[in-house]
Amino acid sequence: MRRIRLADVNLDGRPDVVAAFDDAIAVLYNRLAPVGLEVEDFAALPTERSILLRWQMAPHAVMAASGVGVERATAAEGPYVVLTSRLLAPRREMSFEDTEVGPQPEAWYRLALRMRDGSTHYAGPIRARRGEEPTTRTTLALPREPATGAPVEIRYAIAPPGGVVRLGVYDARGRMLWRFGPAPHARGEYTRTWDRTNLSGGHVPRGVYLVRLEAGPVVASRKLVLLRP
Repeated sequence: MRRIRLADVNLDGRPDVVAAFDDAIAVLYNRLAPVGLEVEDFAALPTERSILLRWQMAPHAVMAASGVGVERATAAEGPYVVLTSRLLAPRREMSFEDTEVGPQPEAWYRLALRMRDGSTHYAGPIRARRGEEPTTRTTLALPREPATGAPVEIRYAIAPPGGVVRLGVYDARGRMLWRFGPAPHARGEYTRTWDRTNLSGGHVPRGVYLVRLEAGPVVASRKLVLLRP
């Protein structure tokens, strides 16, 4: 007789497969590297002559990255040009001001994290609009599941004069799984990341979820479909 269970046998925070037979026990260890949340609160704030980017690095990413590069494009899909002549030193709170963006009405930015193991991880892209009123409406973009299994990026825009923002992710039964805020926001484009875990820290399964934005009198919801485990 054989019985199969999932259990964290080696206490590394990942489920392993345990198969119990009549005369033996076999363990299949989960060697997949967990996808970490590396960049948080990535925001683009247009000023009169520049675009100010702000973001937070997760503590483990500060240790794992050797530097951070900033890249800009005229469209989300690129091509991207590197703005940083030298990599920025990783810190918990980071910022970069693009003073050479020029007269173009909008620009797209992404962060290139150079890891100490030689790999490069990307965060973004995020859009910034130029002009007197770069953001005229509070909107929530349609969230999509990354093909790599990376954390889900939730993009939204806050109209002038800004205000208090709340974000939440809910399951099909209306139960809250993740929340952000309340937090004051200036006008601009923002990106938050959800690492697919619930409020208890458990990984959520495949399924249909609802992302909800509350900003002053504006309430917006978008459907999110997760197809990967």
